[in-house]
Amino acid sequence: MDLATFPKRRIDFSRHFQAMNAELAIMRNGYTEAPIEKDFLKSRFNVVRTGMRRITNDPALQTLFNWHIHDCDAYGTHYAQEVGLTFRNDTERKWTFQYTPEAYCAQRYEQSDVGAFMSALHDLDSKAREISLPLAARFDARRLATEPAHRYPGSMAKRIREGRCITRVLRYPWNSANDAHPHFDRSLFSIHWGATHPGLVLFDNDYNRTRVRDVGFESVLVFPGRKYAAIGRGDFGFGTPHGVRNERTTGEDRYTIVSFVHPVADGGDVAWLLSHHDEIQAFAKTLSL
Repeated sequence: MDLATFPKRRIDFSRHFQAMNAELAIMRNGYTEAPIEKDFLKSRFNVVRTGMRRITNDPALQTLFNWHIHDCDAYGTHYAQEVGLTFRNDTERKWTFQYTPEAYCAQRYEQSDVGAFMSALHDLDSKAREISLPLAARFDARRLATEPAHRYPGSMAKRIREGRCITRVLRYPWNSANDAHPHFDRSLFSIHWGATHPGLVLFDNDYNRTRVRDVGFESVLVFPGRKYAAIGRGDFGFGTPHGVRNERTTGEDRYTIVSFVHPVADGGDVAWLLSHHDEIQAFAKTLSL
């Protein structure tokens, strides 16, 4: 597996979504930036960051969110999703909190110390679906206009509405000096809300590294994952590989928030993903930050 043999027809937002209006600011291939109300994002980002710090520093609060498997991912048992809080003492050494409304009812925590944290996550989770729907609508319009109906079954927008979102909060401690290695997300779309320190690296359609602005509150990054590849049956490539370079120069932890939009399942998608899983994994290992 090498760059010469791996398909380069990955998503190109400038081509496939060129008719998009001001709802989305179209950028270079492999990702787009969606504008968002600054006060909305900044306030919720800060609440989530503060809550994540409190929870991960307080063993008593950690017991509220035991890490467990929740069958909330749109692809069922093949892709069951972990939810809750965990610390992975692996090469990345990070805290991870994963939220989905199906696993946690935000109202349940309104009167607790983490009520604001859960409410802010719920707002971001809902907004992720809202952001992804215009992209899905353009995909559906192009599919109906140019492709046989059987090639890409079902409406992407409809499948998003019937699917689920997972919102992940990451805390990379200062002493977690290792990078997050290049990989393809399992999602249809990943909505990257931002980070307290820069570091996100995306790979363009020729698999060249692209540094992106992931610190700020004027817009959010949107890029496709493996389920976009599955719905497109690989016609638009396998998603946008990405990773994180640890370039912090001060003794501060890095916090980042991302939502993963998952469509409702289609048997053909599952079969495609399973048949290409090893190929995608092997290729990701050839990339370096």
